[in-house]
Amino acid sequence: MKKQKAFTLIELLVVIAIIALLLSILLPALKQVKKQSQNVVCKSNLRQWGLTWKLYTEDNTGKFPNLNDRNANVNSNARRSYWSECLAPYLDKDNRGKGIYFCPAAKRDPQVEGPRPANEFTSFNLARMDAETGPAKRSSYGINCWVYNGLNAALSQDAWKKDAGLNNSRNIPLLLDSKWRGGFPFETDIPLKSGDLIVDQFGNVVSTGESVGEMGYFQMKRHKHGVNAAFLDYSVRGVEPKELWSLKWHRKFDTRYADSNITWEDWME
Repeated sequence: MKKQKAFTLIELLVVIAIIALLLSILLPALKQVKKQSQNVVCKSNLRQWGLTWKLYTEDNTGKFPNLNDRNANVNSNARRSYWSECLAPYLDKDNRGKGIYFCPAAKRDPQVEGPRPANEFTSFNLARMDAETGPAKRSSYGINCWVYNGLNAALSQDAWKKDAGLNNSRNIPLLLDSKWRGGFPFETDIPLKSGDLIVDQFGNVVSTGESVGEMGYFQMKRHKHGVNAAFLDYSVRGVEPKELWSLKWHRKFDTRYADSNITWEDWME
């Protein structure tokens, strides 16, 4: 019987080198595929939320949720997360749409003990919600709070309030990738220095001497382009950090203010 020839050390090293080379070529491609997949799923989630919002408004004569209707025993003092309480009954009763509360790129718990995340890849606490109306205690999407009814007098005059009579609804954001439950952006909000909110060990935003405003909750690159957003025409698209200032957050939001008044940070490029 002829003796089989074994691999030499050099041959083994060559094979190992070839495998290592192939892995170095394939791994970046696989990471890119994973990110693209996360982006697709995130947009699908937001599309479902947009359609769910549409069902809610159709059942409420076109009106958006009214913060004065909140049940203090269910969602006490949590107006920013009231959207999830209102929309939860429209989700599938078997799984209650739990998966669509999260962008797949931001399912991780915050690195701090408080409710706010440290960066764009962490989720955050929603308010305590009754088990019959909302199972999700965490999320990574936040609402444009200017779509609520029941705001105080100073804010109410600029809010959208209802479906009827909306102009350019394709540019009015509804729900977005976010670092918090929602926000009230103004055109004068200043860009973040790095894209990350600075928080203390309790999850509170730390003052850095500059007021960044509530646009800061949406300023990030969770996806390659920036964030994904659902709009009031129920479309979904990606939004770059700079583009946030060109969206019509509220009725009097000046979408041209940033052109000559905002200095962009390098991370936004």
